Amino acid sequence: MTNMQLWLLGPLVGLLVVRLAWLWQGGRLVQPADWTADERFYGRLAAVSTAIAALAAGVTAAYVATRVPWIDNFTGLLGRPPIVHGRPTMSQPTGSYLFGTPLHLALVAIALTDPWALRMLRFRGPRDVVLRLFPLIALAFAAYSISVSIDALAVAVTSAN
Repeated sequence: MTNMQLWLLGPLVGLLVVRLAWLWQGGRLVQPADWTADERFYGRLAAVSTAIAALAAGVTAAYVATRVPWIDNFTGLLGRPPIVHGRPTMSQPTGSYLFGTPLHLALVAIALTDPWALRMLRFRGPRDVVLRLFPLIALAFAAYSISVSIDALAVAVTSAN
């Protein structure tokens, strides 16, 4: 993820959150009519758990962002070699490294809430099973994002000493 993608994705998430608030206030935040009662329950649970995971990962990344240097090659600071198996590794700026996963989690949470996006989503496999597994998937991505942030903080603290 580049800085330009980060600066486009951040405002997009903000606009979509405003859209959800507008839909909710107007009473138009509904799930598709062809979903069963169980699917609607698990769909709401999946959206809420993904939103909580995105918030937890985002808050952790925001805290770490105040403690680490903002540079263009943050992955180089973390000790990743510039060449692995004869191929150059991707260098990421600090903001992209810390905020990429939380912003993507937020987009998934919005997609599981927005009626327009729900009509476009296609599930591979039984929809109720996929929706039941979604909170676990969101938890795994949040744990990954938080561990990335904590590792970045640890490297920044040790390199400062």
